[in-house]
Amino acid sequence: MPPILGAKAVWDFSSIVIPKRLRTKDTYFAIEVLPADQIDRAEFHGLPSDSLAIVGILASSFFPIWVRAISDRTVTVGEESASAYNNFPFPDLSKSQNKLLEEKVGIVFKARSILSFNKLSDIYSGQVLPEHLLIAHEDLDEALLGIFGLPLEANDAEILEVLMKRFVELSK
Repeated sequence: MPPILGAKAVWDFSSIVIPKRLRTKDTYFAIEVLPADQIDRAEFHGLPSDSLAIVGILASSFFPIWVRAISDRTVTVGEESASAYNNFPFPDLSKSQNKLLEEKVGIVFKARSILSFNKLSDIYSGQVLPEHLLIAHEDLDEALLGIFGLPLEANDAEILEVLMKRFVELSK
C-alpha cells in the first residue's frame, strides 16, 4: 500500500511531488520525483516515497479521472488533492507489473527531459502535450489498462467504474 499523503513525517530522501492545485480538465498531472529538500511545500505535497510504480499510476490518466469524479470543483482542486490521493484505489501490483510501470514512467521522464521548461507545470498547464510526451503517457495508460483488466479501448467511464469497484473493495 502506498504511503499516506499529508502524514506528519520527516524524511531526507527522494519524494513523489504532487501539486496541491490540480486542474480537473487536465488529462495528466505534473507528477515528479525530487529530493525532499527541493520541494516547495506551499505549492506541492511531498510523498515520502520514490516508488516509480506509484509515480506511474499518478502520472497516468487514471489519477485525473479519479480526481474529476470525486472533486466537487469544476476547474481546480486545492488541498483536496491529498484526499484524492489518499482515497485512490491503488492496485496490488505483482513484481512484473511493478517493473512494467517503472519502465513506462521512465519513458515519460525521458520524453520530458528533451523539453525545455521552467516548471514542469508549464508542460501540463491544459495545453496540448508535445506528441512524443503524449505517446509516452498513452503507453503508460495502456500498461495500467492491462493491470486493471480493461481493454485498450476503455473510455473514462469504464476506467472510473473499475476504480470505484476497487475503492469499494478496499473500503470493506
